[in-house]
Order: sequence, then C-alpha cells, then structure tokens
Amino acid sequence: MVLVWLAIERKRHSRCAFHLIPLGCPLLMAVRLHAAARHAWGDMGRVSDSPNGRAKFNDRDYGTFRIQCRNRTVTNLKCGTTQCKNPVKAHKSIRHKPLSPVKPAVAAPLTRAVCSRMLRLSPRLARTLLIPIALASAAPQLGAQRLSDSTESGKIVHPHPRALILGIVGALLGGVAGLAFSKGGGQRGAGMAVVGAAGGGLGGFFIGRQLDERRAMAFRGAPSLKIPNVEVALDGEPNVLTVRDGTAAVGGSSGVELFSAMDPHLTSLGTRAGGLHGIGAIDLAPHSSWLALGSRTGLYIYPPQRGPGVLVKRATVAAIAAADTRIYIATDNRVESIPVSADSERAWPGTTLAAPVRDIAIDEGRAVLWASTDRDLVALRITGDSLVVIGTVPLPGIGLRVVIDRSLAAVAMGEKGVALIDIADPVHPKTRASWTDARFAYDVSIDGQRLFVAAGPEGVYLVNISGDTPKTIGLARSLGFASAIASHDGHTFILDRRTNALRRIVSTY
Repeated sequence: MVLVWLAIERKRHSRCAFHLIPLGCPLLMAVRLHAAARHAWGDMGRVSDSPNGRAKFNDRDYGTFRIQCRNRTVTNLKCGTTQCKNPVKAHKSIRHKPLSPVKPAVAAPLTRAVCSRMLRLSPRLARTLLIPIALASAAPQLGAQRLSDSTESGKIVHPHPRALILGIVGALLGGVAGLAFSKGGGQRGAGMAVVGAAGGGLGGFFIGRQLDERRAMAFRGAPSLKIPNVEVALDGEPNVLTVRDGTAAVGGSSGVELFSAMDPHLTSLGTRAGGLHGIGAIDLAPHSSWLALGSRTGLYIYPPQRGPGVLVKRATVAAIAAADTRIYIATDNRVESIPVSADSERAWPGTTLAAPVRDIAIDEGRAVLWASTDRDLVALRITGDSLVVIGTVPLPGIGLRVVIDRSLAAVAMGEKGVALIDIADPVHPKTRASWTDARFAYDVSIDGQRLFVAAGPEGVYLVNISGDTPKTIGLARSLGFASAIASHDGHTFILDRRTNALRRIVSTY
C-alpha cells in the first residue's frame, strides 16, 4: 500500500513509477474486497474438523489447492483458480465449504476496470480512492483480532462488526460508482467519487448497524457456539425427557421411547406405553429401571424391559422423582410417596404445600426431596413413607424445573431466568446467585461447573458456575428448540422440538 502511495507522489517525476499501481491494485482489490464481502455476508462461525481429527480451523478460509503442472507446481491459498494452463492432476489438501457470495470471476473484471480507470486519474483523486481500499484491507485483520478472544479455538465464535465492514465496502463501491458516472478525471471526477464514497459508506454503515443490532437481540450479547452433536429422530410430539443409568427416555404423544444413552448412535431400545396419551412426566428408578410416567389420567408404573403398566394413582401428575424403592409424585399442591412395587390404586401418604408444585428432585444422599412451587423451593425430609417440610427459600419466579447437583440446586423460572440455591444445609437453604440472560428458561441441568439452560427457540445457553457469579459462555442456537435438557455421565441431552429429535453433546466439549 505504501509503495502505491509513493508511486502516485512520484508521478510528476517518473511516469513509470505511477505504473506500479496496476501491480498492487488488482491483487489488493480482489483479495480485500472479496474478504470484506465474505465477512459481511458469509455465514460467520461454522466450525469444521480437519481430516486428521486433531487441528481445528474455520471454514471461512478456503482450502489449499495444489495443482501439479507439467513443468511446475502452483499453490494458491486464497482462491479456487490457478494460472496453470496444462494441469496433470489436481487435488484439495483441505476440505472446505465455500460460503462467499462474491466470486473471483466477479471480482477480477471489476478490479481490472477500476485499476485501468485509476491510471487516467490525477494523483489527488487516486489518493482519495486509495483511502477506502486501505480501510478495506484492515477489515479482515480487525475480524481476526476479535476472533483471538475465543476461549477455545474453533468452538466459540465472536461475530465481526458488520457496520464497519459494510461501511467500508459501501464507501469503496460508492466511490467507484461516482467515478464511473463522471465524464472523466479532474475536479469533477474527484467530487463525484467523494460524494459517492460518502453516500455508500453511510448507507453501508447503517445497514450493517441494523444487522449488528438484530444479531445482538438474537444472541443477547452471548458468543455463538457451534457444538458437535449426535441426534436421533423421534416419533410423535415429544415433550419430556429423563436420563438414568445409561438409558434416555423421551415421553410424548407416541408413548415413551427408550435409547441407549452412551451408544455412539443413540440406539433405540424400544417403545413403552404406546397407547397412553397426555404424558407429562416420566422417570426411571435407579438400578431397577422401573418406569414411572404421569399423564392427565394418573400415574402408571411399568416393570423393567417389558410388561403392561399399572394405574396406581388417578390424578393429573405434574412431576415424578424415582428412588430405588419409592416413587414421589406431585399433583397440584400435594406431594405423595408410592412404593415401586405398588400394583393397585389407593390413597398414598404425603404432604400438602402452600402452593402448586411444578417439579420435584430427590437428593438420596441427604434423604431430602426438593419441590419447586409457584413461590418457593421447599425441602422435605424423607422418613420411611412420610414427607416432612424442613426448610424453604423464596423464589423470584415460578419454579418450572429443578435439578440437584451435590450442594447446589438450579431452578428454571421461565422469564425470570435461573436461580442458583445453596442447599448444603437443607434446613436453611439460601439463594447464591441468579442468571437472567435467556428470554425464557424452560429447563436446566448441571454437569460439573457448567450450567445448561434450555431456552426454547433461542437454543441452549452454557453458563460457567464455578465462581460466585454465573458467567455466560455462549449460546448454541444450532441445537434447535430446546424444551427439555438433562445431563448424565459427562454428556448433555437436549430435546429439540423444532426437528423432533433427541440430541447429545459432550458436556465439556
């Protein structure tokens, strides 16, 4: 760029020096304009694995093409074309997905026309046009600098500022258009180029700013995550999910579909309760794999593997938590305890709370059952078949879902976000922190120091909860409409209602 500028300054003394412009201009214009357009309109952030499975790279970059000619080898890193006229063989050394809407075949004639026109301009006008070119050349480096903020290469993608990029591209195209509409060089041509560059730059800037604002609204300021996942198609309309002892169970309009949770392909294990409709809650008893499911008609218990279910409670079941020998259910504002071996319907022991119960979770280590209601998170001591309230903590919203991990409870509260509760002392639970980045928190799960939030149409949020304040790692919109989520044995399972699929990701990807 400096050489081109100096060549313009020395035009009066050496006409030959001015002809350095055609040497730098086509290459600069083609590469930079092409790169800027790709950053502006390309799909930002697709992540691919290299063929050897080790290195990561972003497929905004084209692959390396090697073409063996009869007399030499030509290597081109940025473009899918070559100057070799007599190739013997050609192959791609890196797989790539071309995403750019601007093709080299379009950029090359444009740059030739622009550079041939610049040869007839005055030095002052040439310098004016070189300014947006210089800015365009800096845009990819600015984007690359932003990408260096990623916590893990190839996984967390920070978007490029489209307002800046489109402003630069608009200024460049506006200047070229103004020059093209002028009769020739001189003062008139310079004025038209400046006016065109100013108008195009402002137009591109405002369009880019609107795109940036739309993206900020979609991602709530969180980095975009591209997480590899395994998925399997589901039947009917699934709405509930649980994972226990290597088995994933998905309940919906087609019954309960069972899958091998740790199988590489999520192999199906069959379907239970195919004729039962209105399934709203399911759980698997640990170790024994008894299946308990609640519907609008009542609670049914199915034996492991095969056999018909038994109706043991006639009521609308809102939530289920299964232990080794007992099953706990929530119906309206009452929580009841039912033995796994129950084979008939009758009245069961339990306790009545002050507000409707939305979800329950069992902490077998402390023998405590936690119930999230419309107002509180309630701790109930399990003593035989009885349940006694021993502690409560108020919630800022309706506790739709609750999950327990050692001494921490996470409660999904819809539009109020997620509440993190310290339950080390069940008698005196206390709120540790809250997280409100999602528009609506449908469900939550915890795996180690990570909180996974099913945010419906937004996708899945990943949150670091290792410190006192939760910090959002990013948002994975590619995981679909996440309505339910569960973590088990280093993996997290997502129920995607957009595609009716069960997805599995590595929790520490």
